[in-house]
This record gives sequence, structure tokens and C-alpha cells, in this order.
Amino acid sequence: MVFGIRFQMVRIETNRLLSDGKISQLRAALINYHDRNGRFPPTVYREHTDDPSCSWRVLLLPYLEDRNAYSKYNFSKPWNSIENSEALRDIRHNPFFSLKEEGDQTTFLAIDDQHNWPSKFPLRAIIITKGGDTFTIAEFPDSKIPWMKPEY
Repeated sequence: MVFGIRFQMVRIETNRLLSDGKISQLRAALINYHDRNGRFPPTVYREHTDDPSCSWRVLLLPYLEDRNAYSKYNFSKPWNSIENSEALRDIRHNPFFSLKEEGDQTTFLAIDDQHNWPSKFPLRAIIITKGGDTFTIAEFPDSKIPWMKPEY
């Protein structure tokens, strides 16, 4: 029984370290995005008013060492179009946006005032500031939201 408890504690600590590492990478990418654009990315982005939207996570790809995939993304197509799915096929499960081993769901959601929050439970939130701007990320392990989807 003691071994099982220790194993669970080690697993929790390992997940926390993994989470901390990914949050550090996201924080650096967000700061670099801000430095280049003068603001943090919008949680939902449209290149032009009539264009379909994409997620803030797609906008961070060039800052997460994935310029090639980002250059193939077509902002005039929906996030889940065949073209964009193919463009991002190799990073469909993006390791920067999830603590899960498989699938394309994100674990990290951006908090804004545009959406009803999907969880009834307290989550770990990280606030990133640069100048007078703020970007808040919450870690939501039970998320079912695809990382490319323009939501949260």
C-alpha cells in the first residue's frame, strides 16, 4: 500500500514538473509574441473580418520552434479544414499545448471574457504580464477542446 501511495506521489510530482516546463515554454512564446506584435495574441483570431477564426495557440507556433507548420497554415480556411489539418498533421498532437500523451486536445486554455468557463472546479492559472498587458492561461487537464480550435 505504501508503495502505491509513493508511486502516485511521484507521478503527481512528475506531472507538475512537466506542466511547469510547458508553462515556461508558453510564457516565453507569449512574451516573444508580445515583443514582436506589441500585444498578446487574441484568444480567437481572424486575419480579416470575413475570415474563419483560429486559436491563439496557432499564432504561437512560430515562437515554439514550429515556423514551418505555421507557414503552411491557411488563415482564409476554417481551423478544421482539410488544408489546415494537413498543414499541421505532423503536429496534430502538439506537445506544447497538452499534458496528454495522445490526441489533439489542449490542456492549456486562455481565460477571457468572451466564453463561459468549462470547468466547475478550481484550476491552476498562470498570469503573464508584459507592460500593461495581461494574458491568463489555465491548466485544464479534463479539456476536450482540440488545440487548433478557436476557443479558450
